Amino acid sequence: ARNVIAPSIDTARRIAAFAPDANVMAIPHTDLKSAIPPVSVKSIASDERLKVVVLGALSTIKGADVLEAVAQLAAKQKAPIDFHLLGYGYRHLQTQPKAHLTVHGGYEEEELPQLLEWLNADLVWFPAQWPETYSYTLSAALQAGLAIVAPDIGAFAERLEGREWSWVEHWDQTPADWLAFFTHIRQ
Repeated sequence: ARNVIAPSIDTARRIAAFAPDANVMAIPHTDLKSAIPPVSVKSIASDERLKVVVLGALSTIKGADVLEAVAQLAAKQKAPIDFHLLGYGYRHLQTQPKAHLTVHGGYEEEELPQLLEWLNADLVWFPAQWPETYSYTLSAALQAGLAIVAPDIGAFAERLEGREWSWVEHWDQTPADWLAFFTHIRQ
């Protein structure tokens, strides 16, 4: 091929490592339907719970096991943090009362903005354990104006660079580290 088009700089670098003679170009997708709105955050009262939403069909590499482990630890420690999976896991994930997790099931793409509004989430978390090439669910979270927590692998970091109320964290944190992070964010 004369050119190889990648949706992110991270993906372009990964392809170039396998095909050093290829002319790899990073050209972002144009899936965003309008300008990205500013982040809208609300104060959380001392007696309120932090509502963390995870989006999509979660496999092991998309972070299903990490989400479950953090939600189980939150329940065990009685942390004031609730996790909501708008989507489903590759297997049955432990939910209430053994985990502070509610699984809402699959959705149609056009339903996602209304579902995010209905949930009234405080932030969206991407617990990915493998690099994303772009992430359409990240686009949905950006369009919703939500605070975002994402891993430091794949396209997340470059897409969130300079954005307020966005955290790019080490992807391989322990469940205890993640729970401490969310507890800090809540405070």
